[in-house]
Amino acid sequence: MCWNAELLSAETTFTIYGTRNGDLPISIFVLGFLLKDIDFLKHRCDPVVGIMLILAGSALGKFNGAPGYLSDTYNNYLLFLISTFCICIGIISLVQWADIKCSTVEYIGKNTLVILVAHKFPIMFCSIILSSVLHVSIENEAVSFIAGTVVAAISIVGCLIVGRIMERICPVLIGKSTNS
Repeated sequence: MCWNAELLSAETTFTIYGTRNGDLPISIFVLGFLLKDIDFLKHRCDPVVGIMLILAGSALGKFNGAPGYLSDTYNNYLLFLISTFCICIGIISLVQWADIKCSTVEYIGKNTLVILVAHKFPIMFCSIILSSVLHVSIENEAVSFIAGTVVAAISIVGCLIVGRIMERICPVLIGKSTNS
């Protein structure tokens, strides 16, 4: 309800419990929900289509500029979403074309709601450790990429552990039935 009120409000600098930062993940989550039944994503696609979508999305992203997730700045929000959607659909197309089956990726895919809800805390924890304790500077793009990949992996694993605990305590909170 707070999120809906903010969307109707002209004042976007004031956020209630940081709900404004939920716009992007919710948009992408809804896109995934809507795309799950589209036929072209269930069949092998021409890899050129996937590559072109990834390149187009990357070019749009570069043109639009780097987003600031914490400050909730995406430059042109429409360009940002189009870029994100192109890259996501391009990656899905390539994975479908390659016919990649990976139980780990499937497990993570089935638990994205937990990751969406709980990822912020492991990322904040890792960021504090990297900057304050290990004094890692992310000015270098290679170091930034490696640090980001490690933090993402730790965050996903941490969220999956939290998800397993939540599944045992109150499965309804994460979209699971109480019979499982």
